[in-house]
Amino acid sequence: MGKKRLLTVLFVSIAMTMPVYAQLSLLDQGEKLFLDNRMEEALPVLRTALLQDPMNEKIYLYLGTIYEQMGEFEEAVSVLQRGVQYADRHKDYILFNIANNLFNQGKFILAEDVYSRAVEANPDLVDAYLNRANTRIRTGAHRGAVDDYTLYLNLRPTTPQRENIKKIVSLLTEKVEMEMAEIREEEEKRKAEEARQQSLLNEVLSSLQNASEDTKNLSVETEGIEEVKEDSDIVD
Repeated sequence: MGKKRLLTVLFVSIAMTMPVYAQLSLLDQGEKLFLDNRMEEALPVLRTALLQDPMNEKIYLYLGTIYEQMGEFEEAVSVLQRGVQYADRHKDYILFNIANNLFNQGKFILAEDVYSRAVEANPDLVDAYLNRANTRIRTGAHRGAVDDYTLYLNLRPTTPQRENIKKIVSLLTEKVEMEMAEIREEEEKRKAEEARQQSLLNEVLSSLQNASEDTKNLSVETEGIEEVKEDSDIVD
């Protein structure tokens, strides 16, 4: 094969691969790279696409996912939070991903709140119930976790995690019952202590009142003595 023929084949080969990306918009290029799992290549393309179209919610969602996969959870939250203000069609998923990244940072209370916002935006976002249940275990909201796990199983009865979730629900239910028993016991103790303190207070008040009566009686008796003295002086 001559040199000219070799160069022709080379340019044809390049032409067969390049147009897949070169003929697409920046968003389409970034999206294709993203779907091909070429995250590091997709990142700068999508960043540039965002500069061109800063109100496009899909770009924020893609960027947030890339940062999450790269382990840059704070950056993921930052970019996704910027995207919420423009979100319409994908608001539920943007919120869901924010919550996931907050969870990854150990910010469980914030994550729980954002999962709740995600299911408010889309009550059919089933995975948000599961993740919120996992989060509620971390925050100690065991009753809420039971509710979420139960709802998740009702919405996705064929999940391969069904048996494990049922075990967790059983254990949490026992724990909730124990917690409620402890709360009732503490409440009974509190009421008993309040009754004891009130009884002591009543005794003290009664004692003070009796002392006041004694003082009055003593005063009356003293006045009687003074009168007797005055009468005695007159006799003298």
